[in-house]
Amino acid sequence: LAVGPLLDPNPTFMVVRDDAPVLYVADNQVPLIHVIDVSNPAAPVEVSSYVATSQVQPTRLVQVGALALSPPTHMFDPVTGRAIRYLYAIDTNDGTLMVFDATNPIPPPFTPPLERPHSELNPFSAVDRLSFSAPVAAVAFVQHDWPLFPPNIPNTIAGYTGLICNPNPNTRTDTTGTISSNDPSRFGAYYATDQAGVIEPQGTGTESFPGRLRGTFGFVTLSNGNLVAIDVDDWDAPCRRPDPMDPFHQVGLLALPQQDATGDPSDIDPYHAPSAHGSSVAYTTQETFFPVSAPNRMRSNYLLRNDPTSGDHEPYMPGPPQLLSSAGAPVAGIGQSQSILLPTALPAGWVDPAYYATPTDPNDSYGSLSTPLGSADAEALSLEAGSPLFPAATTSAAVRMSLDDPTAHEDQDWTVTYEGALPQVSPLVVNMGTTDGYQSMVLTVGGPAPDGGPSNAQFCAMGIEDWSQGQIRANAALAEMTRLGLPIPVAVPPAPLPQWTADYVEIVDDLKTQDDPYWAVGGTPPDGGPGGYACWDGTGLEAPEQAADRYNLCQQTYGPLGENADSYLSRDFPIAEASDGSLVIGRFGYPGNSQGEQTNNRTVVGPDPSNVLFLKEAACCFHGQAGVKIRTGGEWVTLGQNGLGLLHHVVPDPSTGRCVQSTAPHDQLLNARAFEVPFFDETNGCAPPATTPPSIERTDILAMRNPMFSYVMWSGCTPFEMFQHTSTARDLNWHFSLRGGFQPLTIQLGGGTLLPIVPQAMAFAPAFEQLAIVDGSYQGLILIDLSSLTFAHTPYF
Repeated sequence: LAVGPLLDPNPTFMVVRDDAPVLYVADNQVPLIHVIDVSNPAAPVEVSSYVATSQVQPTRLVQVGALALSPPTHMFDPVTGRAIRYLYAIDTNDGTLMVFDATNPIPPPFTPPLERPHSELNPFSAVDRLSFSAPVAAVAFVQHDWPLFPPNIPNTIAGYTGLICNPNPNTRTDTTGTISSNDPSRFGAYYATDQAGVIEPQGTGTESFPGRLRGTFGFVTLSNGNLVAIDVDDWDAPCRRPDPMDPFHQVGLLALPQQDATGDPSDIDPYHAPSAHGSSVAYTTQETFFPVSAPNRMRSNYLLRNDPTSGDHEPYMPGPPQLLSSAGAPVAGIGQSQSILLPTALPAGWVDPAYYATPTDPNDSYGSLSTPLGSADAEALSLEAGSPLFPAATTSAAVRMSLDDPTAHEDQDWTVTYEGALPQVSPLVVNMGTTDGYQSMVLTVGGPAPDGGPSNAQFCAMGIEDWSQGQIRANAALAEMTRLGLPIPVAVPPAPLPQWTADYVEIVDDLKTQDDPYWAVGGTPPDGGPGGYACWDGTGLEAPEQAADRYNLCQQTYGPLGENADSYLSRDFPIAEASDGSLVIGRFGYPGNSQGEQTNNRTVVGPDPSNVLFLKEAACCFHGQAGVKIRTGGEWVTLGQNGLGLLHHVVPDPSTGRCVQSTAPHDQLLNARAFEVPFFDETNGCAPPATTPPSIERTDILAMRNPMFSYVMWSGCTPFEMFQHTSTARDLNWHFSLRGGFQPLTIQLGGGTLLPIVPQAMAFAPAFEQLAIVDGSYQGLILIDLSSLTFAHTPYF
């Protein structure tokens, strides 16, 4: 293999094409799949290659493991006219699966893995590979079908195979659903949901579709002994969809309205059926998502819908969100005196099946589809398409589910907290220092404090947004509020939103005890940092014998030992500048009114001479090092409680190290922050500010949208007190749960036992319609029947 003088190839796996004299050879030393021309078996020649790369870790040397080449699919390359084929390759470093385009036997040199289409809709998976719950140990393709023996054609010996399921009503002779008995081009209708018993008599109709394998599928055996199915070319795919799919009933970004073939009876294209039903029966599964079966995506174990038999397997909320105080007590006055979490509005022509009265019958009576949802045959109530969602006395809190990519959804509990703390894996202990005489303070972790030296903090990875990022967000939100005619939140005296929008540090450590020798330390440290006389200069407490007074001052400012740090707002310091290795903090300014500093009446003061007394005192009282947490100033933050945590796309700028927003399309739905949207003003009170309230959709800057759901946080309508810019208390929080997460079609090779399974390899046995898995530990040879997806018989030992 001629791969260069400095490379040492080590080919380990290979696969040969069945349509050309070409061999693909994997390499576990060089990140290549060698493409070998074996036209002359005596003189094979390397003519091209696939290159194994990782977009998540571009510098990683990928090692290639086992390969598998798919059969030709029924999809065709529009340029070459060839049937599309795929080459699967295991990345042995991390156990993921790479997918290559193998349509042309000899690809261009160094062809990289394919990227997932619309990868931004599920940013939890890598752009250029499939990942699973455990590393992939073996991979194979299968092609399987349920042959058709038309019931109206007697004495049929050989069944029809390879037919694409066709829900197009034009395949039927009348509205009762009768299928032409003498036109094989229309026999795909026999695979529609109303004919399931014809194909699979022992099945249960629509319920059997997830396990009814018709077409080409990938299978991976994981190191934990699970076998997982991958859709490649599902011949039932046209029948697995919502109904209708017309311009008035779009559910997700990919569920685009289909071409209407009603006026052309000769048009029997399976994807030209916006209304795929007869007078009283559906021809599709009526699942919520589209596509349900997408090439090179894990296959669902269930119908993606609220099914009366198998259960609710579309995203849903088992109970309404609850608003709780910082102490965990329920809060009254939701939607009036308190903020309320509401779904984003739907664009015109969109629907939300979650609000249908009959989930598997979204059009209820299969009546006219010429009018948008909201007509007499729909039951969407106040959540109909295009109508604004606005706080009212009878409004119930909720979020809007995203119905774009089912694999993005996980069972997860969520909290949405005003000025909530960002999650931390462990307590964040920072060093305190300064480069400007405490006009600002520099916080670092593990590196020199003030001099810009190395630090291993990785603050950007925590999702921290400093004052500059906050001002960008706030100004964009204000511009949108103005466009929509909403009242602008401004404190009295004036303090607009950008002046208080910044993440801030809260010191959570206790002070040292009163008898600690630290309070009597004398002398000026050589670096000018905190400690000794340098800390107390200008306070009147310069002498070491004033140790007790020093302690008392700190206790009065930051609270006695054992007190809740959240109760002392003097512990809060806004982040003026965030970089990956350091945070530059200022202080909060607030009006000199009788209420003193509150979280809802203060503004950010960046580096400034007026900060010296406050910042130096903090460094002295906490001996130059303290445990802190980071809070989102002026914003609600959304956190997943069962593993997802904070979704953000904050990254370090490559040239400056400053924490900025990623511009990569794959990251754009990693969001967690929201401003309160005001609807109270002095003129209208608690009424909408305009005759027609604004319709805030999920793409609006005022909405919070992640891959799973979206919402708008409407503020309460309590009038602000003097100097306040919000009536919402810090740590007020919404709690809700989401269920119906995606579950892949999985078979436990251990049969549900604790038997050790060590998969080694697998292959498809077409003559037996079985998948054979070699287990190197206990079972021996395992055979899976592809019709029942169960063990064909007791494993061979």
